[in-house]
This record gives sequence, C-alpha cells and structure tokens, in this order.
Amino acid sequence: MAFFSICITTALAKRSAPVQVAPVTHEGIEYSAPRDASSIGQVQARDAASKKVLWEQVIYKIAYDPDLERDVQWVFISDLKIEGDFLIITDERKRCYSLNLKTRKVGKKVAIKPEQAAAYAASIPKPTLSEVAYGKHQRQVLDFWKAESNQPTPLVFVIHGGGWKGGSKERLSRFVDAEALLKAGISVVAINYRYIRNAQDLKPPVKAPLYDAARALQFVRSKAAEWNIDKTRIGAAGASAGACSSLWLLYHDDLADPKSEDPIARESTRLYCAAVNNAQTTLDPQQMKEWTPNSKYGGHAFGINAFDQFLAEREKILPWIAEYSPYALVSAEDPPVYLYYKGAAPAIGKPQKDPTHTANFGLKLQEHCVKLGVKCELVYRGAPNVRYKTATDYLIAEL
Repeated sequence: MAFFSICITTALAKRSAPVQVAPVTHEGIEYSAPRDASSIGQVQARDAASKKVLWEQVIYKIAYDPDLERDVQWVFISDLKIEGDFLIITDERKRCYSLNLKTRKVGKKVAIKPEQAAAYAASIPKPTLSEVAYGKHQRQVLDFWKAESNQPTPLVFVIHGGGWKGGSKERLSRFVDAEALLKAGISVVAINYRYIRNAQDLKPPVKAPLYDAARALQFVRSKAAEWNIDKTRIGAAGASAGACSSLWLLYHDDLADPKSEDPIARESTRLYCAAVNNAQTTLDPQQMKEWTPNSKYGGHAFGINAFDQFLAEREKILPWIAEYSPYALVSAEDPPVYLYYKGAAPAIGKPQKDPTHTANFGLKLQEHCVKLGVKCELVYRGAPNVRYKTATDYLIAEL
C-alpha cells in the first residue's frame, strides 16, 4: 500500500494541540483521524453502528529531522471529506491526499490552497515596525515591538531556532512571552537571518547566521534614540540553534569596529544577559561525544553532514571550533546566562532520548562558567532551587 513521506523543517519548541477533526461517514463506515502522536498521518475506519475498528491506513509519514525536536515536526490531519468513493485528506500544511475506499490506494492531489506565509500567534501584539531590513538579503529583516515608556527601555533580542536550516521570527511565542515583556516595559526585537544553505560560499557556513545576528544587534543599537532603547541593557533569547547563536553573541569578544566608516559597524555586539531554551552549548564533536555518547548534531555548521565525519575531521576544524563554539569563548567577566531545558536531568556520559537538546549541554556549560566566576542558572525537569521558571521570567527580573 502506498503512502507519502513528508520532510519537515521548522522552528524549535512546543507546538499547539491539533484541531479536532470531525469524522465522516460513507456507506455505513465512519472515517476518522486519530490525534495521538503515534498515529500521525493515519486514517481509521470503524463500523458506524458498532464502532468496531475495521482497519487503519497510513496516508503519509514524517521524515524527521534529527536536529529538531520531534513534537514541532508533527503534521496532523486537519480535514476529512468524502468525494464519491474517495476519502479526501488534508493535513495542517494544506497538502491534500486521496484514499480510494475500494482499493485503499493512496494518491496525492494538488494542494487545495498555497502555503500560508508565516504568521505570529494571535496572542502577540502587532509589531510597531515590521520587516525592517538590516541587510541586503531577503532574510535579513526584523520586527520591533516598542514598550510604552518615558525612559529608554531594555530590549529582548530574539533569535529563532531551526538548526540554522529553517524557522522564522514569527515563531516568537515559542521562545518568550512578548506580551509579558512589553507589559514589564521591555521592548522586543525578533530577527530572521540567512540559513546556512544561503551561504555555502562562506567558510564555515555557520558564519552567515551568527554574523547576521551580530549585524542585526548592531543595527538595533544604531536605532536606540529613535526606538527609545537603552542600548546598555539588551538581552538575547532563543531556542536550539537560536540559543546557540545567542550564547555565541554573549561570549564572543565585541565585534564593533570603532574606525569603520559605517556607523552601524561601530556599534557594540555585546549583551547584558541571555536566557535561552534547549541550547547547544558546544560545537566541538569531541565534547559532545564525551558528554552524550549518541550525539549527532553540529557538523552542518561547518559544512559536514555525518557526525562520524565531523568527529574524524575535528583536528582540521579546531580553529573554527575555537571561533564559533560558545563553550570555547567563555571568559571571566562575561555576562550572566539562564539555561532552560524541557527534558530530564543531566546524565553525563549516558545516551539521551534527545541528544541535540539534552540538559547535558547546560550542565557542562554551567560547570565551566562556575570555574570562571561567570553566573549561569540551569533549569531542567525536576531541577532544585529554581528561581525562574521561564526565560521570560528571568529576562524581566534581570533587565
């Protein structure tokens, strides 16, 4: 029996619950779409009278990206309808499939409507300024929310996740509570940046998203007077790759060029603090393997796909690791950080269910920071003495 495979690229964080899909009935058989994660992309047939399950059919499967959390890659069925002897199935991405109810053969139809552009969650206020360009590439844009204040406000600078391969600024609600920040008198910026595939000419490819983040931060600082921002109190936030980018900014030496003819380039790239979720704190494959034996993430940052190759070529790319791995950049007097991991407690040296977002990353960075006298708060499921439950809580208290 045929079915389709869906490749997903998305931002990283918890997704919302799927919509309830109304079952449809045809010739005494009720067809429904289960809502549990184990049955994604499946249709179930029951006797309409007895409700006895007659059969189940896989319509599509998801080809999971190992660099992203599984739950945000889920694509549920969103609609069912009968057309003659066919069941028409639509998924959340507006892809449309047909199931021949006589033969149970699955076919794919043309999408009923084009993909919708990324949009902010309904809970997020309309930005004060939208799609502000900080560079020439189409993804070098940002949105700005201005907090009401008679005095210059602190600002939270949000970098979306997605493995540096996907995601968008419109996933803001997955990283911080923008409404709460604005009510606390803290302005907000959310940025897009070039994916690593947009910069294969750069060595290493990760230089594109990281230096885009730095340039966007400098651009925001250049707008301090116009946007009523206190440029000395800017904290970064983000998740997964966006968290790694935030940590890179937090620990990297200032990239400001005071002699530049470009006034934006003269602005600082230093941060006041950072509060991040599910961060990769190192891009060193040897450290990853020692901390979490089933590690598989990070090589793509340097143009290497397979983790085994990443590990084998480590000696060749040590200068890149020294430049782009947050752990390697930490030094005394660096700003404080808050690390949140949604998973279980750290277990160094043991395989992890989600090695790309394990709290092992957080524990090892915290140990490193403590040795250097740098403040680092670590939160995970069951963590003791938690002062701030979320990144937003921390940012409101710290800024």
